[in-house]
Amino acid sequence: MRELAPQSDRGIEKLRELYDRALSMAGYEFHSDRLWQDYIAWEEAQGEWHRVAAIYDRLIRIPTAMYKSHMERFEAIVNMCNPYDLISEDEFNDIFDTVRRKCNIGVSQ
Repeated sequence: MRELAPQSDRGIEKLRELYDRALSMAGYEFHSDRLWQDYIAWEEAQGEWHRVAAIYDRLIRIPTAMYKSHMERFEAIVNMCNPYDLISEDEFNDIFDTVRRKCNIGVSQ
């Protein structure tokens, strides 16, 4: 699919739409791993780590043949990237506040 869209902003958005459409039709199949991997690799090449995280977030909810491999790769990406590259600042702050409350600790800012 990558060859179909030029690297313009519109081409990139069109390719994302095509991947999303393909995933909506075939992404829940047990052997859909190659489609997911291709989409993830393309977003990684774009440097869009928040999109990569969002794709993995969708993928790990689906029992595919390579589920364990996907989880391991997602874990490696999470450990490699700055949290702000993977999630929005608001999401980060919400998670931080939840953890702080559950740990019942005060953190001065």
